Amino acid sequence: MWRARPWRAYTDGGVSIVNALALINIEEFIPIIRMPNITVRFYTILKEKLGTGSIELSCSNVGDCIRKLSEKFGEKFTQTVLDSKGKVKGYFILLLNGYVVDRKNLRKQKLKNGDVLHIFPPIAGG
Repeated sequence: MWRARPWRAYTDGGVSIVNALALINIEEFIPIIRMPNITVRFYTILKEKLGTGSIELSCSNVGDCIRKLSEKFGEKFTQTVLDSKGKVKGYFILLLNGYVVDRKNLRKQKLKNGDVLHIFPPIAGG
């Protein structure tokens, strides 16, 4: 949405005043919308490597969360969870509020305040 705003241009040291309209883009002045705050939970070996069982993050989608986790935890996270292409390794299970996340479309999985993303490493045993 565009709105006109009056302004004055001064020339020759302010001798002549010109009234004109300047167009401004209203969207530029709208405050930035806050990203949802979510909880990411880690389990077993991943919990031990990262030194925490959970973390609070602000992110707009699951792909954004994975990127922020990589930035926060560095190699401890990336070497454990991501493959050489930067994708989540196939044997990790991602759950968002109890539902399996489609790892092919992490950026399309939008988040809401209070969501919980669980990252499960592979589990073996008998």
